[in-house]
Amino acid sequence: MTVSITTVMAGIHQIHLGRTSATVIETGDGPVLVDLGWKWSYKKLKESLQVLGYHPADVLVAAVTHYHPDHSGGMRSFKQATEANLAVHRDEAKIYTSEAPIPPIMWGWRGAFGLFNPFLNILGRNPTPADILLEDNELLPVALEIRVIHTPGHTVGSVSFYVPSYRTLIVGDAMIYKGGKLYPPHNTFSYNSAIAFDSIRKLAQYNCSVVCFSHYPPLVGDAQNLVKELAVSLDR
Repeated sequence: MTVSITTVMAGIHQIHLGRTSATVIETGDGPVLVDLGWKWSYKKLKESLQVLGYHPADVLVAAVTHYHPDHSGGMRSFKQATEANLAVHRDEAKIYTSEAPIPPIMWGWRGAFGLFNPFLNILGRNPTPADILLEDNELLPVALEIRVIHTPGHTVGSVSFYVPSYRTLIVGDAMIYKGGKLYPPHNTFSYNSAIAFDSIRKLAQYNCSVVCFSHYPPLVGDAQNLVKELAVSLDR
């Protein structure tokens, strides 16, 4: 299995898992992992962490940005192998235990008005209760300051993370970055664009030089100004 890792900066790495990625934040006491990829991603996560000098059991917290199967599908296998603390936003907690149905993943005519949702839900149906239910503006229970930012719009419980010591935002699917430009999340995969726009305005308040995404290369350099420019453009 080929390992593919992007080192964004010393202490921040992205593990590529097949059209999605997980982000590793080094804390000094052990890594924090943001997102766990697909149901079948554990082996690649394990091998990638080993390349970085860790074992999966070293992970302090594995935090999931939202319930879509390319982000949360690996929860069960990772928990079974490591006993790591799994963290999700409170608004989506019952989705992971199957107490609540999996909401639609694709919307509108581009998603064939939900035609593909049953298949996508099969990929995501993997009941795994979380250990930590996240709230907006709280800190992850690790030594390094990692702040939780509730950024709904893509999904109701989408979260991003801010690491001030690295001046880094990890936003999951809250924004798109391609061709050197930032965009809001795609309508086809987002339940409410107006709420997503509000979340981008919220992210624009954070002092960052780096933004990490799930499906796009990291934005390094003038990140905050580009996020602010996107937020302003949404008001036009």
